[in-house]
Amino acid sequence: MRQNVVRGIIGTPKSNKPREVPLSDEALAALKAHRHLRGPLVFYDLDGRMLRVPKTRYAMERSCKLAGLRQVGWHVLRHSFASHLAMRARRSR
Repeated sequence: MRQNVVRGIIGTPKSNKPREVPLSDEALAALKAHRHLRGPLVFYDLDGRMLRVPKTRYAMERSCKLAGLRQVGWHVLRHSFASHLAMRARRSR
């Protein structure tokens, strides 16, 4: 499915191309086990609605604090994932 969410609006990515994220078997199993009947989203609030920025920001801040890490935003994780993926591809050559 080619969808993204920007500021709470569901649409198509700018490139109109699918985005793929490689998942381990464990991650895929965890996501499948997380299935629910509240709506089509994987992550949602208690009413099945899309999570909004304040709630996700709080979750990230709390997670960083509990882990003893510096505060980072969700976008940093996206860049970190891409960097690690590129480094792994380089090592396998």
